[in-house]
Amino acid sequence: MFLIIHEGILLLILLFYLMFTPMKASFDFTFDEQTTFSLIAYKIPVFIFLLDIFLGFHTGYYELGRVVLSRKSIAKCYLKKKFWVDSFCTLMMCLNTFVIYSSYLNLFNLVLRINQVKKLLDLHNFFY
Repeated sequence: MFLIIHEGILLLILLFYLMFTPMKASFDFTFDEQTTFSLIAYKIPVFIFLLDIFLGFHTGYYELGRVVLSRKSIAKCYLKKKFWVDSFCTLMMCLNTFVIYSSYLNLFNLVLRINQVKKLLDLHNFFY
């Protein structure tokens, strides 16, 4: 149940970024760093994406119709399939949030995350 809620929150964050990032890059919105919106829109998602990387190493997967729960197999599969994109996007988001802001970095991050949005939408359609 926790994983379904986490995936739903992740989907909402990614859909927010899909709509907000192009507008922010186009119209050059600025926000005060101390506002609640800044906290919700920029800082909390970084920690949720870090949690997603952690959960990626602890979530079983299906292989040939069987559930694989071996930690070593899960880590190998996650490292092969999703880890590099997840970690690269999360690193870019951390840099963009805490070090230096660049709208181009945000757009590049968004392009890399579009595939994840598609998979999350497919997962949402499967459960509901």
